This record gives sequence, C-alpha cells and structure tokens, in this order.
Amino acid sequence: MKKLAIALCVLSGCMLTACGDECDKDCAKADCNCDSCENKGGYCGNGNIELGEQCDGVNFAAATCATVVGPGCTGYLTCSACKVDTSHCACPEPETKLCGNGKLDAGEQCDKDDFGTATCESMKPGTTGKLQCKADCMLDLTGCAQAEPSDPVCGNGVIDSGEQCDDGNKVNGDGCSADCQTEEVSQCGNGVIDSGEQCDDGNKVNGDGCSADCKTEEVPQCGNGVIDSGEQCDDGNKVNGDGCSADCQTEEVSQCGNGVIDSGEQCDDGNKVNGDGCSADCKTEEV
Repeated sequence: MKKLAIALCVLSGCMLTACGDECDKDCAKADCNCDSCENKGGYCGNGNIELGEQCDGVNFAAATCATVVGPGCTGYLTCSACKVDTSHCACPEPETKLCGNGKLDAGEQCDKDDFGTATCESMKPGTTGKLQCKADCMLDLTGCAQAEPSDPVCGNGVIDSGEQCDDGNKVNGDGCSADCQTEEVSQCGNGVIDSGEQCDDGNKVNGDGCSADCKTEEVPQCGNGVIDSGEQCDDGNKVNGDGCSADCQTEEVSQCGNGVIDSGEQCDDGNKVNGDGCSADCKTEEV
C-alpha cells in the first residue's frame, strides 16, 4: 500500500524528497491523498529512468518501437517492472531482394550482365548494339542503334537487295545466273539452242555430233583414212570385202583361189583363171 500511495503521489505531480513529517510539506495529504512517503530515489515507479531501468511508468526517454526493435517497426512500447515491453510493436516482413544478385530471376528483364536470350535485335528488331541493365533490373535499350544495310552477297543462298534469286552458287545456266539474276534454263533435246547450249539436235544421244548435254562433238567419218572414235578400221573407202567394211569395221577378207568359198565369193575352184566356170575373182560364170 505504501508503494501504491507513493506512485499515486508521483503521478499526481507531488515531489517526495523525504520521509516522515516532511511528507506533509512536500506532498500534502489533502492534495495527493498520500498516507505515507519515502525517499523518492532508488525505486521503480518514480517516473525517472534510473540505473538498471529501461523505462519508468510512461517515461521511455526517446525510445520507440523503431529504435528498440528495428527500422520500420510501428506501434507503442509499454513498461513492465521498468523493463521495456515490445509486445505491441509490429514490424514489416523482411523483403528478399533478388535484383542485383547477377542472376535473372522472375519479374526481371536483366540482372547486371545477365540478359538471358535478349539482344538488341530481339528487343528492337532492325537494331544492333549492346543492351544495358538498369538498377531496377529492367532493360535499357539506349545502346541499340539502327543497323546499317549490308551489301548483297550473291551465292550465299539468301536473296539480298538487288538480287532476283540466289541458289547458293555463282554458276550460269541453272536458272539463277552468276550475278543472281533469274535466267531461262536450257532444255537440251528440245531442238532449240537455248542459253548455255552449243547445239541441240532434238535428242540426247552421244555420237551424232551433238552430245547428250547439247555440246558439239567430233563425229567419226568412216572413209577418211583416220580411225575415229567408234571405228575399228578406216582404209580410206566405204567398200566391203577389203578387210575394212563400209562402216569401218574389220571383216574377214576372202582369199579367192584357195579352194574355200569365203565371204563375198560365189565360188572358189582353187585357181584364179577365167573361163572354167569360176572366174578369177571367184564369181560364177557361164562356160
């Protein structure tokens, strides 16, 4: 009861400095309703924060939830047995900050040097350059500039500006010329000498002066005394029976007068005498 009375005196503004008779002088019973008093120093509840106390009554000095518990905390402190009670303080949940860890996480367009698959071309078609990453992990496209048009390259398989075609080579006669312009494709064997053809005799046969790919070729000439391709012989004539046939193929030569009727002989009586029924050239004769 004594401490309760003293606490009431303190809360009412009375200053208790001594005990006994001096109580009436410093804290009149009529004003403070004090039954007794004791020295104000050295006890919890006098409203002053003293050695060993964190608070006293409603005196927290400058302490708040934010200074005692942590930044961002709100609410109010209470004092229990001159010790601070933070049970009425509320603090926000700690945030997990991923931006800036150098790894592309959900919700980020980039993180430091990690741009994923993003490039200037993919984010801003028609541009080249280097992407940059902002502090909030969003892309900065200021380093992307309009790409300069490249010179056409005939033969790369891509139809560039100024090209009508590009078949991946620089060869004429295949429908796309060496300078990548469309061209009429020759049709060997149609009887018309098209571009790229030296001749066209209406067929695709070799050995007739115009080859199967419509190129001129040397035709063997039997009887010219020169053994050309396809000839077995050439005796300068086109006569059969002389060992080289009319088509310049070797042949067995008849030997008239040997008693054997060879190819080309009508008879052979073993001599080359006329008037005996078998002439000197082995032809039958009327006797």
